[in-house]
Amino acid sequence: MVRFVHRLASPRRGFTLIELLVVIAIIATLIGLLLPAVQKVREAAARKQCANNIKQMGLAAHNYHDVHQHLPPGIGYYPTTTNGVFGTYAFHLLPYLEQDNLFRSSLGPVPFPPPDGPTVVYYPGNRNVYAQRVAVFLCPSDPSVSPGGVVMVNGVPFGAACYVGNGFVAGQTAPPGPQDRTRMPDITDGLSNTILHAEKYARCSNTTMPPAFQDGGTAWAYCTA
Repeated sequence: MVRFVHRLASPRRGFTLIELLVVIAIIATLIGLLLPAVQKVREAAARKQCANNIKQMGLAAHNYHDVHQHLPPGIGYYPTTTNGVFGTYAFHLLPYLEQDNLFRSSLGPVPFPPPDGPTVVYYPGNRNVYAQRVAVFLCPSDPSVSPGGVVMVNGVPFGAACYVGNGFVAGQTAPPGPQDRTRMPDITDGLSNTILHAEKYARCSNTTMPPAFQDGGTAWAYCTA
């Protein structure tokens, strides 16, 4: 005789509401602890990239000096008859920042005023070079930079810049003439004591200045002829 034994399966026990709430609270706490750590890692990487950009600009300025025997002008040169370049400090650095193709694409005629008149020079106004995004001029930590790396100045798009040169260095004209620019020996305070490049917001707004100046943007190639 065969005996069949019927065993009742033990019911599955699920989470109670309280246990579920506790698990959710623990997960939320862990996420809350993790997010600041992730943000710190991202910010550290952004700061490292930003410091590297300034380093690259510094090396470019030194290489420019080695070739031309002076630092780039704040804006120039003018007249352009012997130099063939007219643009901002950052524009002069392009060939030394692996942006030679962008620099060369700027060659074209510029309607300078008399007595110079129309002259073929390297100028960021040609072929909309001024509107191009240049990664080395953008700091990932700058919250004012748009995703496209462009700022609007008087309704015109310009490539944004998160760095500026020292105007007291780049803007100096050494004797005997306007073509002579700042050389390393001219910095009598010492190169190690002089800031050549610094960070600034690509977009700065204020309500205290006249309306025409309340919304400002820093562009790496902003200049006019």
